[in-house]
Amino acid sequence: MKNAGPVGPTVQGNTPGASTTRHPGQIPVGYVTIHGAAQYASVSAKTVTRWIRSGLPVHQGTTRGKVLIRPGDIDAYLTRRQAPVVNLHALVDDVLQGLKRAA
Repeated sequence: MKNAGPVGPTVQGNTPGASTTRHPGQIPVGYVTIHGAAQYASVSAKTVTRWIRSGLPVHQGTTRGKVLIRPGDIDAYLTRRQAPVVNLHALVDDVLQGLKRAA
């Protein structure tokens, strides 16, 4: 059985003492692949691809043209797309008051 490694995506972070030199094909610090982004957001890679088509910022970060995404961009994208909270009680009260005035 293969070792599955750590749970969740591996996000390249700023580790104290780590080298900032990039090697060809290496994922830059602070980025994840589409599959890593899917794990980060607990969705499928197909969903992340749809988000990219809908405006999720991506970066072509490797010499092979691999699509890379910053987890912070995922958070910001999902926050922008979040539906506003509606106070249903206040809405119902307004409608009822309007009906009472009309009667």
